[in-house]
Amino acid sequence: EKCLEFPDLLIDLNRLEEISAERIINSDGGRDAFRWTQKYYTAAQKYFTMDERCSEYVEIARDLSQLYKHLIAFEDDNDTKCKMHRRRADILEPLYRELSSTYYLLVIRQILFELGETFSDLVDLKRERWLAQ
Repeated sequence: EKCLEFPDLLIDLNRLEEISAERIINSDGGRDAFRWTQKYYTAAQKYFTMDERCSEYVEIARDLSQLYKHLIAFEDDNDTKCKMHRRRADILEPLYRELSSTYYLLVIRQILFELGETFSDLVDLKRERWLAQ
């Protein structure tokens, strides 16, 4: 099996020490892990473009959406949670529009399900805010 090499993806091995295998228990740890992971997912997304490596690009985008979803659990502020859900939707919405339903029907359904979950959570947060007024 041939290993893929990524000459343009610069990873500083000293930075690997910033992330531990221990459970993240507070918002600071969550944000640190999020930023670190987001940086490398974004770099990978520049390598795996939608035109050349569509499946990988879509999986990376879905993973980025999941990063936001898990970071939301550490947030207390509803406005910040709403913004993060909106970012999730902004990541996912272009994907299902650009994918061919002939070849990517299952992926499109998964993305639409995740979008539905995202918008449902967003509505719940806005409803909570409205009821609190």
